[in-house]
Amino acid sequence: MSTPAEWTAKRYRVTFERIGRDHDPAPLELRARNADELALLIYRHVKGRLASDDIDVHVDLEALRGSILAGFHLAGTFVLEPIP
Repeated sequence: MSTPAEWTAKRYRVTFERIGRDHDPAPLELRARNADELALLIYRHVKGRLASDDIDVHVDLEALRGSILAGFHLAGTFVLEPIP
C-alpha cells in the first residue's frame, strides 16, 4: 500500500533574513508534511524571540518563501530550501 504524498514529511532548511531585531539568526532544519505544519514549527521557533504575543507565520511552498508578522508589523522573512 502506498502512502499519499501529502502524508510524507519533507525536510527543509529555513534561512531567516531576520527575526525581529535579530538580523543574523541561525538557519533551522525541519521536517513537515505541508505548509501549515511548517508554519506551526516556525512559529514555535520564533515565538520566544519576539516581544509580541500576536504572531502569525505565512509559508508559500510554491515560492519557497515566508514571512512572520507580529501584530500588524513585519517581524521577519525567510526562504525555504528543500533538503533531499
